[in-house]
Amino acid sequence: MQENYEKIQYSNHDQRILQKEGEAMPIRITIDYSMLDKMDQKITRQQKQYLKEIMETSKLFLQRLLKVQPIKKNNIYPADWPNDCIEFDIPENDKKIGIANSDLHLYIIYDNEYIGELADAVLCAISNEGIQRPTFGRVNFNIKSMNKDDGELKSFQNDLETTIHEIMHILGFSKNMMYYWLDPMTKKPYKDSYENKLLKQKVYQGKKITILTSQNVVEVTRNYYNCNKAEGMYLENTVKNIQINIQIYQYNYKNTIIIFIYYCLNKGGESTIDSHWKRTFIFNELMTGSDLNVKITLSIFTIALLKDTGFYSEVNENMAGQIFWGKGKGCDFFEKACITTNNQFPEFPIKSNDFQCSFEYEGFGDVRNNQDLDHCQIVYPEMEDLCTNPNAIDDEEDLDMEEDKLSDYSTQSKCFQSTAVQASSEYIYDIPVRCHRFKCSSDASEISVIFPDIQLQVLCGIGDQGKKKTIDSSGKKAKGKITCPSDYNRFCNSSRICPNFCSQKGVCVNGQCICQPGYGGENCIIKCSGVVNDGKCIQQGTCPSGKFKNPDNTCKSDCPQGLYGKNGNCEPCHSSCSRCTGPLPNQCSKCQFLTLLQDNQCVDKCNEKQGYKLNQAQGICESQISTICQGNCKTCEKINSPLCITCKQGHLKQADNSCQNTCAMGSKLTQDSQQCVKPLVGCLQQKDSNTCITCDTAKRYRLGSDKQCTLCKENCSQCNPNNLSECLVCEGLKFKNHDSSCVNLCPGASFYSESIGKCQQCPQKCQNCDENGCKKCQDGYYIDLITKACTQCLSKYNNCKNCDDLICLQCNNLQKQKCQQISATDGNKGNTVINGNT
Repeated sequence: MQENYEKIQYSNHDQRILQKEGEAMPIRITIDYSMLDKMDQKITRQQKQYLKEIMETSKLFLQRLLKVQPIKKNNIYPADWPNDCIEFDIPENDKKIGIANSDLHLYIIYDNEYIGELADAVLCAISNEGIQRPTFGRVNFNIKSMNKDDGELKSFQNDLETTIHEIMHILGFSKNMMYYWLDPMTKKPYKDSYENKLLKQKVYQGKKITILTSQNVVEVTRNYYNCNKAEGMYLENTVKNIQINIQIYQYNYKNTIIIFIYYCLNKGGESTIDSHWKRTFIFNELMTGSDLNVKITLSIFTIALLKDTGFYSEVNENMAGQIFWGKGKGCDFFEKACITTNNQFPEFPIKSNDFQCSFEYEGFGDVRNNQDLDHCQIVYPEMEDLCTNPNAIDDEEDLDMEEDKLSDYSTQSKCFQSTAVQASSEYIYDIPVRCHRFKCSSDASEISVIFPDIQLQVLCGIGDQGKKKTIDSSGKKAKGKITCPSDYNRFCNSSRICPNFCSQKGVCVNGQCICQPGYGGENCIIKCSGVVNDGKCIQQGTCPSGKFKNPDNTCKSDCPQGLYGKNGNCEPCHSSCSRCTGPLPNQCSKCQFLTLLQDNQCVDKCNEKQGYKLNQAQGICESQISTICQGNCKTCEKINSPLCITCKQGHLKQADNSCQNTCAMGSKLTQDSQQCVKPLVGCLQQKDSNTCITCDTAKRYRLGSDKQCTLCKENCSQCNPNNLSECLVCEGLKFKNHDSSCVNLCPGASFYSESIGKCQQCPQKCQNCDENGCKKCQDGYYIDLITKACTQCLSKYNNCKNCDDLICLQCNNLQKQKCQQISATDGNKGNTVINGNT
């Protein structure tokens, strides 16, 4: 449903953003299409509708991706932002009245000249109240570049991906936007500190490259590549086409001059510097810098970046697709890719004369150097060589040839090494690859290769990876062999494409369509205001018992990732869960990328103290606890172990993890855990092995900040046992004083010396000093420029009360006349000082 901008009803004029304690809600995106009718650049009705379909489908995706603290009243364009937004003048109503029910408002304009790219997008304004985040943006389409023919569903999919990519720049994925990202330490924008805090420069292959070092991005990078020394994720460092128009916009924001620099490149040029991921390391990610024929995927990397902006209450990780480029390949891949590495990675195949399948198996081509990947060698399919493109072959002669090769181009097809031909074929083909339809088992352990035209299937089973199989042993239907994929997981789970690309009525996420309201079916082709069950629309109906309404508005027996079945609908899991049985954080059955499943909860690391061990392959914490134990254990770490986790009734756990009737000599029973532990010195009531509750004050013990008893003075955590007044280590942020006491600040006439780790007294007669010496002496003394010591003025000047190394500044007498400076040898000539004070 399109937004009718001209008929918006305004409830009020004020804009307020709820604070963090408010409930986070899906971001409300409103769209202004009015300029499509006002601009006079020969846009057709069909093109307008196409743009609206792209934008509404993008909105559907983004509203499932992001949650925000909603704007409580109208979304008003901030007064301290520019009145124009890169070729678009902000309407007066939006500056005064605002837009109701809106958290992000987008203006749509277009060009009608060929410039190479489908669209570009820019931020117009960030909210200056409450939680600061983008609230206005502008999207510009190039109608010369966009698809105008119905049925070109692959083109629509590509255009949709490009549009979502561009809106991501408005949402925060831009170097310019990092100025406004919220620092998690201060909860305020980074502003000018963003380059120091978020970006790091390195040299890669002789060129400077920028690494994004924000917290979530660093964690994802290290985990994804299995490279713990990764400092962050690479950003793109190339500019295509040297013809650049630079537009500079300067304005005052809260008494700060802000400058935005936009790089507008001519005739197909594109600036990708520091505002995209570097393609060499994450080839088909949504936020790499230029178009691809293969399916691009929103990955955990962009999810992490959106989290690091601080703009959004929740970023739905379940919207991220599986991506395998470089995954788990270690620091060798992350630091070198295809250059000077000892490993031969499948991402960068060896050059040969034969066509090969692409890394994601979406199509085929020859191996060639790619400029966008630092000239690494890859297989990059052209549109006509994409197995996933149903319209790849349109020539009649080519269609006959592909039919003879048993090829099948569809959204449910991929590339195989294959020499398949019809049994009746009289031809020999040079190309040893084919497009075939397939189906994977739910756990990706088996792949069925399907030949629908001859009613035949070939099973690639467990252990068949990389093996050749005869397609038809009888030879009656087909000839040739097919090679099972070498990596079933990558083949089945990467770049999962939805049937019919969701028919331009939905967006594909992890192989399932999210359909626009009013449409349903696995490919969103059925017009239905209710639900679709078994291919039929039930108007205004609900799913039958045992089935649940999925995001494609169909009734199924289960729900997709991030959702669980309840009362006939698929409801959201807790944000920590990837799969779940209910909405609570302790009802997870599978966790997100960076967390591990332990007892139905998602945790950062396994609790080894409770007997859990990491199973990295499955992403779970496995319990090693057994009830078959030695001794008096109720549970133990493993079968027949004498090391107890819990004890049988009437027994106490000892310090050596055995269970006995009473505490062993020299140990005592804790209050909380009912365990026998070594007693803490001076402790009367002990919580556990490291924590005391009550100290023996009769013996002058006190409870320190470390929850242990001490005889040391106040604020001292460790002292000399032979001299309790001599503190060795102070508590917390206290300073150790020169007299071995602990103080908040070093007292007057002293300074904190890093070299000796305590406050050090200034030299004699010095009032202020540091490690370099005295900075100010007491009255009547001066700093000798040679010795740096405080020297008495009277030693240099007779009757001088105050001086420096050069002159006497004040005489000792009380007369109000000026006095003559005298030298030390002429001390008997008087007490007047020239240029001094009386």
